[in-house]
Amino acid sequence: MDELLWAGVAGQVRAVAAGEVSARELTDAVLARIEAADPALNALTVVLADRAREDAARLDAAAAAGEV
Repeated sequence: MDELLWAGVAGQVRAVAAGEVSARELTDAVLARIEAADPALNALTVVLADRAREDAARLDAAAAAGEV
C-alpha cells in the first residue's frame, strides 16, 4: 500500500477503478499516513476522517452497483 500512497492521484484512481484496492482501503491508508506524519509536519489544521470514510464507502457502494 505504501507505493500506492506515492502513486499520485491518477495512479490511485486507476487502482481503485481496477479493483486493486477499495476506496475505503485507500482512504484508511491515507488517513493513517496523515496521522503518522502530521504531528511532525503540523501541515493540516482539520482532517475530516469520518467524512472521508463515508465518501469512500459511498464510492465503493456505487462501484459495486455498477454506477461508476
